[in-house]
Amino acid sequence: MAFLTVLMAALVLDAPVRAALNGAPDWLRSAGERVTWLGNSNWMFTSLLAVMAIAVPLAGLSPSPRTRRQAVLALRLAVALFLLILLSGIAVQVLKHLFARARPTHFDDLGAYAFHPLTFQFRHTSFPSGHATTMGALAVFVAAVTPRLWPLAAGMATVVGISRIVVEKHYPSDVVAGLVLGGACACVLVSAWRRTGLLPPSPVRLLRAMRPRKDGKRDRPPGLARGAQALLRAFGQGFAALKRSPTQR
Repeated sequence: MAFLTVLMAALVLDAPVRAALNGAPDWLRSAGERVTWLGNSNWMFTSLLAVMAIAVPLAGLSPSPRTRRQAVLALRLAVALFLLILLSGIAVQVLKHLFARARPTHFDDLGAYAFHPLTFQFRHTSFPSGHATTMGALAVFVAAVTPRLWPLAAGMATVVGISRIVVEKHYPSDVVAGLVLGGACACVLVSAWRRTGLLPPSPVRLLRAMRPRKDGKRDRPPGLARGAQALLRAFGQGFAALKRSPTQR
């Protein structure tokens, strides 16, 4: 179904939409340029690294046991999202250079279906959309962790995807393919990370992990080594899922 959706978008929408954008008003392009940066993975990586930098000392040195547990949970979520964006980004870059589709800015010269496989040039990196891949992965991740926020995440992914078409960086099929790719990566990795323990098995368990302990057990005394250990363990659980065989998954 995903393949057919991308194919239909390519055959029905790509050329007409690109031709229609030639007469688009300036305010539409301006609005697209204001929104499209949300799909850039650079600011996401920076933000997630900042969260890790704050969570590590809190997880190890905070005098409050509840704060330490919440910091460890935030650390695990940040690591999972970091790895998700990184791995889905690698996947989309491989496909970009494998298909090597010309960007819409070359529509008048090359048309909408100019593919030059294994060409390593920026003008031939249209399919799939990297921004859409990032937003698709983020939307599915948010929906899996906090289902109540899925409409907001899906809306943001849709708006960013449309903005990539408006600013003439991608065709509609590029955006659809990116959203599908990012969502698929998130589905596979979130499922695997729940098995390795990096992510709670359900949103309910996520909320319970933020509450005070009621099992009678005491948290270990604070120490900076605990925060560093939590960070290394999170990355270990993240990569452990990639080493498992398909039958183990």
